[in-house]
Amino acid sequence: MSTTPNEIRGEAQSPATVLLVNRHYGNDHVPTARMTHDLAQALLKQGCRVRVMAAVEGRYVDTQGKLHEHDDQAEVIHMPTFCVTSRFLCWLIFWIQAVLFVPFLRWDRCVLLTDPPFMLIIARVAQWIRRRPVFWWTMDLYPEGLSAGGVIKHDGLIYRLFHRMNEFGMRGLTGVIALGEAQLQRLREYRYLPEDGRVIVVPPWDSRPCPKPDPAQNSFLRQFNPDGKRLAVYAGNLGLAHSFQELIRAAKLMCERGEDDWRFLFIVRGARREELERASNGLPNVRISDYLPHDMTHEMLWGSDSHLITMIPGWEGIVVPSKLYGALQTASPVLFIGPENSDTALEIRKHKAGRVLPSGCSGEEIIAALKEMSESNGRLPAAPLMDCSGKIARFVIGTPLR
Repeated sequence: MSTTPNEIRGEAQSPATVLLVNRHYGNDHVPTARMTHDLAQALLKQGCRVRVMAAVEGRYVDTQGKLHEHDDQAEVIHMPTFCVTSRFLCWLIFWIQAVLFVPFLRWDRCVLLTDPPFMLIIARVAQWIRRRPVFWWTMDLYPEGLSAGGVIKHDGLIYRLFHRMNEFGMRGLTGVIALGEAQLQRLREYRYLPEDGRVIVVPPWDSRPCPKPDPAQNSFLRQFNPDGKRLAVYAGNLGLAHSFQELIRAAKLMCERGEDDWRFLFIVRGARREELERASNGLPNVRISDYLPHDMTHEMLWGSDSHLITMIPGWEGIVVPSKLYGALQTASPVLFIGPENSDTALEIRKHKAGRVLPSGCSGEEIIAALKEMSESNGRLPAAPLMDCSGKIARFVIGTPLR
């Protein structure tokens, strides 16, 4: 069901209407879109009416060229972004529309995500106009991400301006949903963060069905591993927060030694894909692919002998890679290369799901870790722990008015 922002304003009615605001909704290739959809379904089960503000354009398109949306009972308000290709312009266009329309739409409670960034100003404006609870679900942190990526200086004027903008918006918040303890520590650097009882930590999840396929019928293996080698897979965004040089060093070292039992597969999009392609040029044990059709995801997850995740130091708490949570539904181990104190490292240790190596580790260390994990007896999948949308729904509905 769709509508437009040009609607009749009025007082909210019972049952409670919850508005979710995120640029993406219901697309399997976008983690925030999946989790927003899951939260919508959890709220519907709680008896709420659900409205979602999302972009018409700006959504990921699957490999068959179709926009994947879910058929549910949520009302989706489609905001145009006019087919612009610049991510910054998509952010800006959606941000302007959200700031203009959200305070005047009909809702009892609102959940703001972080795509685009800096939507917290809506919380303050809505507090003045609507006087209704507003929650912030912190998928990524900005301006921290801009600073970590080298776009702006951490001690510069622009950073301080954005930081103050967030603090201005926080004064209108009812509650905050953080993705991990490291992220929560970052948030505590802000003044006006809601008190502890109004802040909860809910890790990301991946609730898509992930049945174990018959290896003989696994189309992913037929396409990407027909010779039956060991397969180490990095699947997801390869952006400014993620490294790949350590993995390329391991691939080169294997080639130099004549070791031919492992293949490195990158199923990626993102700002660093072209850099990865240049760095891996000529390596026979490295392959790069675009995102797969969503119905092949479970085959990829179970067909990987090791799942690869990376993070550059300085990004801990700013991003929490969601690719871990699909991998946790399988029995395959995870190799994480990144900060020891990141939420991803903490989750891997918590679930005993694999190994953590420091950023800048040698190719030798990666090879040793892959071999060690492949020789172990695997682990139990953590699928029952995945979907935490119900916890967020109860928090949003149950938090009293300020």
